[in-house]
Amino acid sequence: MILALVCVHAANSDFQASSSYSDIPLCLGSMFDDAITVTNTGIGLATFTITTDDEYAGWTTIVPAVLTLGPSERGVVHDLIRPPASIQPGSYRLNTHISSNTGLEKVLTQTITVSRCLNTGVDIQNYSFSNCPCTPTLYVFELTNTGDYTETYDLSVDTEQDYYTISPNPAILAPGQSTPVYIYINLPCDMYGDFTFDFVTYSRTSRFITKTPFYLNLRQSCYEFKMSPGRELQTHFNETVNLTITPVGSTAYSLCRGNLYLIPFEIDNDGEIGNIIDMSLEAPYFVTLSPGAVNVSRNANATAFLTVDALEAGEHNVSVIATSQRGLISKQLDMQLDITDCGGAGNVSLPVNVTGNITTNITENVTGQPQPATIAGILEITLYIVLAVIAALLILLLVLYFIRKHSKAAKKSQRLLRSQRKKGRQGRKNGLEDGCPGY
Repeated sequence: MILALVCVHAANSDFQASSSYSDIPLCLGSMFDDAITVTNTGIGLATFTITTDDEYAGWTTIVPAVLTLGPSERGVVHDLIRPPASIQPGSYRLNTHISSNTGLEKVLTQTITVSRCLNTGVDIQNYSFSNCPCTPTLYVFELTNTGDYTETYDLSVDTEQDYYTISPNPAILAPGQSTPVYIYINLPCDMYGDFTFDFVTYSRTSRFITKTPFYLNLRQSCYEFKMSPGRELQTHFNETVNLTITPVGSTAYSLCRGNLYLIPFEIDNDGEIGNIIDMSLEAPYFVTLSPGAVNVSRNANATAFLTVDALEAGEHNVSVIATSQRGLISKQLDMQLDITDCGGAGNVSLPVNVTGNITTNITENVTGQPQPATIAGILEITLYIVLAVIAALLILLLVLYFIRKHSKAAKKSQRLLRSQRKKGRQGRKNGLEDGCPGY
């Protein structure tokens, strides 16, 4: 409903203010969240300030207290009304003043009826915070037993139980006793934006339930980052490469088949705190990513790179998917590789030494498991091994041949020597028998 408004000053611009409640019943120590809608019906930009009478300044908290609205724009402010526990029950006239920067002021009048209907008082000094996702936020409430007997209070928050912790719970209070209640809100890392919660108390004896609202803003910008590709670097077998980023205006790369390339890219942490960025790769088999994750400090950057062994001609799509461990923000860097036959034999596809922001062996894939850089490299290394084995076998056979040949010659010489000795002995024997003096 649109309530009656008293016009204090006239101006060329105008506005409307409304609330759904003209009469608000409240219990001592409880809080009521009244949403007031302000609409700029003027023709220009206007700023509105919302206040209450000084007499009731301690009753109310207005969030936000200042609104800036364009023509026909509408805004909402929350008037948190909480009568002090020390006042007497009864009806009170609450005036809310809405003033524009053009000199126009209007007054929204409401009747607050206060009753001693429960024995619960809840207070909080700071009920609105702005924080980063994945970061616990602490709210401190003060719970008071406003009744005449000892009460046990069961406490909760109207959200998933996994999203908060609360202590103490339950709270047992004597008449007039107060205790601080600590609530930690910790939402999942992928949640951000504006959130409203209610601190809920249940009095076991009086069976009254109170709800006290509080607010949280989670800034997605806390974990913002970006990826920037660099110019490709052609490399050779066993070459040391200084990995530097040369910015490029396009993510399309023209490469020559048979050559080996490094494509570096930079990860810039634009967020408010350090983060770990996990990366994965969607690409043909001859493209690898290193490293699989980078730890980037606040306002710093890190470098990763793709190794491209340009084995197959054609157009190939490559995507690097990066996700922050805190905030779970995902980014994707898409590239296109245009591989053509440029002429020439190309380079040998074997590991390269990389220096700069990262020193690593490019034969390591995204999961960290070692693998040969390319299939061509595997075949070439296998061929070397086979040739080496064949050469060793040939040498061994040659050695065995000479050993066998030398052994046969030695045996023949021994047989000849034994034959000559036998003939000598037979000759001497024949001489003696013939009576030859020479024998």
